[in-house]
Amino acid sequence: MGLSSKFHEPQVKDLLDTKMDLGITACAFSYLLVIVVNTEETELLAVRNFIIREICKLTITNGTLIGFGYPNPQITELCHIWDRHEVAILFTFDTSLQLRQYLDEMRFRSRFRAGFDIFSFPLINVLRPKENCRYLELTLHDVKYPEEFRNYVSTLPELAEKNGGTLAAATKSVRVYDGARVPNYIVVSQWNSENAFLDYVQDLNRQLNGEKYACTARTLLEIRPE
Repeated sequence: MGLSSKFHEPQVKDLLDTKMDLGITACAFSYLLVIVVNTEETELLAVRNFIIREICKLTITNGTLIGFGYPNPQITELCHIWDRHEVAILFTFDTSLQLRQYLDEMRFRSRFRAGFDIFSFPLINVLRPKENCRYLELTLHDVKYPEEFRNYVSTLPELAEKNGGTLAAATKSVRVYDGARVPNYIVVSQWNSENAFLDYVQDLNRQLNGEKYACTARTLLEIRPE
């Protein structure tokens, strides 16, 4: 039996309209798959070896292993429920169907006792090579005030560009396949330095209202090769 998914757009469609998906069209550039592993519960090397051993399944589904994202405790807002021991494994796929096929083939839940947070969403830009952009922001939201949030989201591309970053995703089209995290909006940006990201966050904080924008996790991941 295939892996079930929880697609959260229908639950919030009265709140989140299409204006909040920046640049999303019927044909997204690609889809990002995020698998969050708590390394205190599961040995990361075992997961890595399993992925490499089954690399043919990734090849068949036209997927790419981007790398492993390690949070920086000094920068990551750990108070927003992102554990310092959580590592994000990142993949891209051309289509959501290929991504789903890969998850069905890999069966992570049955292979590893500890559960992972697994979710995916469309990208609005092709990810820049990790050699040029070592850092990736992953921010999860639980939006409760859509009108104010829509105005906030519209400023993100300009703020990212101003500080030398690239906005890669800003979308409510989130599919959750496993785990406790159920965000209804995700933002991803790429950076070539920690300082550039901190300048960006400083600009965000000038207009950010925690109640309205409900950031449940914001982490800056350093992307390392497999």
